[in-house]
This record gives sequence, C-alpha cells and structure tokens, in this order.
Amino acid sequence: PDCRATVHVPERAALSSRVAGLNLLLCAGVFEGPLRSSIHKLKYEGDSTLARPLAQLILEAMENNPKLTDPELPAIVLVPVPLHKSRERWRGFNQSELLARALAKAGGYRLETGLVRAKETRSQVGLNSQERLANVAGAFEWRGASIPERVLLIDDVCTTGATLLECAAALRAHGVAWVGAATVAVADHRQAGSDR
Repeated sequence: PDCRATVHVPERAALSSRVAGLNLLLCAGVFEGPLRSSIHKLKYEGDSTLARPLAQLILEAMENNPKLTDPELPAIVLVPVPLHKSRERWRGFNQSELLARALAKAGGYRLETGLVRAKETRSQVGLNSQERLANVAGAFEWRGASIPERVLLIDDVCTTGATLLECAAALRAHGVAWVGAATVAVADHRQAGSDR
C-alpha cells in the first residue's frame, strides 16, 4: 500500500503529444519512484511476480475509461508489444506479454499474440524521438489467424510512443479498425531518452 500510494497518475497533457495515431493512450502512472523500480525489476531482473500487481494498475485505469467499458462497443482484445525472437530468447521472456497475460486473466479479456517483431532493432534506450521512430519503422507485422475489431496494445513504458505507433500502423494495415494502448507507466519529457 505504501508503494501504491506513490504512483502518480499522469496528467492528460503529458500524454497528448504521444497519442497521434492511437485511438487511446492510457498510462497507469508516471515512470518514477517505486513504480519505475518495479518495472525495472520485472524487465531487467526477471521478477515475474511483479506482472500481476503492475497489470492491476493498468486494469484500474481501464475500468475508469468509458472507451473501454462501454458494452455497446465491440470487445477489446489485448495484444502485447512483441520482442524480436532473438531478444526474447536472450531475456527469457517478454515483459509486455507477462503483463498482458496477467491483465487478461484479471479482467477477463481475450489475448492475441499475432503481432510479431519481424525486424530486429536496436534497443530504444538512449535514442531521441526521431531516432526511435526510424529504429522501429517497419519492424512489426500481424500474423494472427483473425483480425480483431478493437485492439489494446499492452506495454511496460511509453516514452515517445514510437513503438506503440508503429505497432498500431501494422495492425491498421491488416484491417484493425480501432487501436489503443495501455502501459504501466509514461516517462515525462525529462526522462524521454531513458526507456522505451
């Protein structure tokens, strides 16, 4: 509870410059303090037990958004941001998939893993906004058996949004009508070069 109390919900203005190309960008907290430490423990130290509480933060944010809770709209399908096969083998897991699986289980959502990273790219860490966009250009492909109508991409951190936007473009190229994204955290402008 003490750590949960330190999670600051990002202001809408912090997300506004990153949403072009997405129908929705939802970030549960600001990438700082214990939230940042927890994400790093999951991502770099392989502490998979953190996937569940971090996914719970996303679920809480989702439950407060009418674009995701309106029963008149088609159901949301969760799609984790993929790692390239070589990166996933090296790390041993995909933190975004761990989050998406925990979120699907907790919220009763369908999970699809048909989005793949077809092109190996360098890490986004340390790259500026333009370098990030160029780095992931054309990196993703949809290889799923069916085309979901509404997709919510799941990732750990949104910095500039370059990875999420490129994933959205790949999904739209295959006929997905609505693409949003939900992340555990958003990095503010002072942290824009530090993580995804």
